[in-house]
Amino acid sequence: MNQLAKRAAEDKFEQFTKCEEEIKAHLQSVWEEWKPKFEAYDNADGKNAFKFRFGLPEELQDTPESVLRAVFLSLGDFANNPVGTEVFKWSTTEPEEDEQGGEGDCTVAIHFGHIASKLFDDLMNEHQKKRRRVARGEYSLEEALAKSENGEEGEPGSQAGGNLPLSGFPDDGNPANAEFEELLQKKVFKFTSGIYAPTNQIEQVIEPGPCGRRNDIFENKELFKRVTPRFFFNGEHKQWRRNAPEGWEGPAATVAAA
Repeated sequence: MNQLAKRAAEDKFEQFTKCEEEIKAHLQSVWEEWKPKFEAYDNADGKNAFKFRFGLPEELQDTPESVLRAVFLSLGDFANNPVGTEVFKWSTTEPEEDEQGGEGDCTVAIHFGHIASKLFDDLMNEHQKKRRRVARGEYSLEEALAKSENGEEGEPGSQAGGNLPLSGFPDDGNPANAEFEELLQKKVFKFTSGIYAPTNQIEQVIEPGPCGRRNDIFENKELFKRVTPRFFFNGEHKQWRRNAPEGWEGPAATVAAA
């Protein structure tokens, strides 16, 4: 049973890799056509969603829905928004009432209510950071607000005000992040880089460091779930991984596809 499943998965993946670039180029052109309409959408119905139809050229007709979704989410405008965007492939070309138009048997649904919620959470996190800095006596609330307005905002020791932590992500006040950062500094863990093949997303991969053991990874698996962003276990490679921050590069010699 496992061998049958493995062969089916490998055949499907081989089919995907053969036409990935063609699919991406087509979806990019589809999005370039619809992006101005999306940006001009006034959301009069209050549903916080924008949907449109598109078709596939004959040579790409057999592309599975899951592959279309993965490739669309790899486009620049959607790479960091897997929750708010969906791609569907239908057996009919008849558009639904809530779609904005287009022709074909595929639909892109952009749920920008999710995106707005995430942006709100980001703004709230930044606000809490300012409050903590004021509480630590680094500067007054008025100075914090002025720095933000002048584009001078920076977490001490992380962003513009210093170097980022070894984790690659700025401190957001999560105690688990500090615990994980300490283990990185003590060289119990180190990062190598992996690639999530369907989207070419670079991932941070946890490995034992010079002062660590393989068993340290097992003993800290709950910590990996509590840090932000959290890590997920990759069953194929038996590794804990997460999407790397933009611009992050791990050791090139150890890049492994997922």
